Amino acid sequence: KYISATVADEKTGEIRYVEGEVSEVRSASGQVYLVVDGMDVPVDKITKVSETPLGYRGMEIERYNSMIGLLSTVRTNAGQDDSPYIMDGIVAKLQKKQDGIYATLDEVILSVTDVQKDAFGSVEEYIENMKGREIIFRAKDAETGQTIVIPGILRDGVRDEEKECFHVILDNVEVPVEDIVSTRKVDLVSTEHQLLSEILKAIRDLEGKLPEIPGETNEPGGTEETEEPGGTEETGEPGGTEETGDAGTDENTEVPTETGGEG
Repeated sequence: KYISATVADEKTGEIRYVEGEVSEVRSASGQVYLVVDGMDVPVDKITKVSETPLGYRGMEIERYNSMIGLLSTVRTNAGQDDSPYIMDGIVAKLQKKQDGIYATLDEVILSVTDVQKDAFGSVEEYIENMKGREIIFRAKDAETGQTIVIPGILRDGVRDEEKECFHVILDNVEVPVEDIVSTRKVDLVSTEHQLLSEILKAIRDLEGKLPEIPGETNEPGGTEETEEPGGTEETGEPGGTEETGDAGTDENTEVPTETGGEG
């Protein structure tokens, strides 16, 4: 028989999860124990019994609910030859399948080269046309050179000219929950904002013109300056005809008056 149980470690007092095949049954001090991997498991601590190895199929999915929303580091078989690959992502949901419990990761950020672009003319074109679609992403890790094959939904990507690679974001990446090696808390809103800011910054560095074009068109704008302060209005109000007319009349009136007074 195979069992799973929750027991307290006699030496440390920590609660441990035990799972495995029962090798023997023994009793001591009126208590019945099942021996699993050399550990005595009290019968009243057993949570599940099976004829076949339980693995993660026998685990309750509720045990992992606390992982949802956490930034997780995963070591999973994502290499082309099923070799282990390490990546980070935020646990969006958990799902129990016949072969175990799976975590779905969002915001998996990959820095890659040699992206397989299928029938598209360039990687940029591939990213632009496949955004929001479920794909099998194939590329090489920019740092290790490892070839990776990762199914997921392509959210976005941008070319990094300085590092000569692409930064790609995948969502809906499924991994076995046992492949999660560590988790830590994050602020989802801040992470998303930072992510989008980094992409925008990379695009601006790429094109160089994005920060300047809006300013040149809207703020100092040539046409607006010429029309508002310009020619017709200024000339019409203070100038030309009105000012000249007033000055001419005053001078002509004053001269005859002075002459008449002296005479």
